[in-house]
This record gives sequence, C-alpha cells and structure tokens, in this order.
Amino acid sequence: LARNWNVVNNLIKWGGGGAIEKLGAKMTKSSSGLALLAMPNYSKKDFIAGGRALQRVWIKANQLGMSVQPMSAAIFLFARLVHGKGDGLSDKMMHELNEIRKTHLALFETDDTKGEVFLFRLFYADEPKVTSLRKHLDDVFEIVN
Repeated sequence: LARNWNVVNNLIKWGGGGAIEKLGAKMTKSSSGLALLAMPNYSKKDFIAGGRALQRVWIKANQLGMSVQPMSAAIFLFARLVHGKGDGLSDKMMHELNEIRKTHLALFETDDTKGEVFLFRLFYADEPKVTSLRKHLDDVFEIVN
C-alpha cells in the first residue's frame, strides 16, 4: 500500500493508516531487540561510515542466527523534519512527528546533531522456505580503475 502515493495521500486525508501503525507496533514488541545505528555527526562522511558499520552488524547478526529487519521510516521522516525543515510535510504531520521524536530521543539517548543511519529490529526467525534469487557478484560488480 505504501508504495502507491495516491493510497498514502488518501490515508492521510481520511486519518487512516492505523493498521500499518498496529503492524509496526506488533513487530517491535515481538523483537528480541530494537537498535539504532547512529554516528557522531550528521555528515556525508559519517553516513558512509555508518553504512559500512551497518554491513558488519547485519553480517554478524546473521552469523549469530538472528534476522535483521529495517524499521527506518521514522528516522527518515525525522531527518526531513529536523534537517529538511519539514519540507513536504503537513503541519499536522510535523506536530505528530515532533511528539514521536521526543520519545525516540529519550529511548535511544540521541539528539539532533547525530547522524541516525538505520533503525532496525533484531529477532530470531525460522529458516526461509524460499531463498531470494541472487545474481553472481561478477554479473553486477565491476572494479573501475
């Protein structure tokens, strides 16, 4: 549903989206842990380093038998709110995000100067019944000198 902006816009107009919120809350409550990967500064350099760190975290979690699920929609909206001056957000949405942000800042002991790279949940899941199709690395990656 969230891929189609017409649907999203209508949900906003109607005050809907409660089912999506409930699903997010249910997933969060059933997690073994919720983690925020944040860097010292909100800078391009720190976001690149954060991406590298995320790769290591994700691989290690998988080696330990844990699954990782992105839950980053909120931090992307927070970045738009704080660093993008709310561009494209309605007054109502900015007010709601500011309220949610207060809890987020307290929960993760962070602030608006940090580079919040990735919010994710960790949990133990059954082995996938179907594996994702993957192309061989040589088919998608090339080193250019």
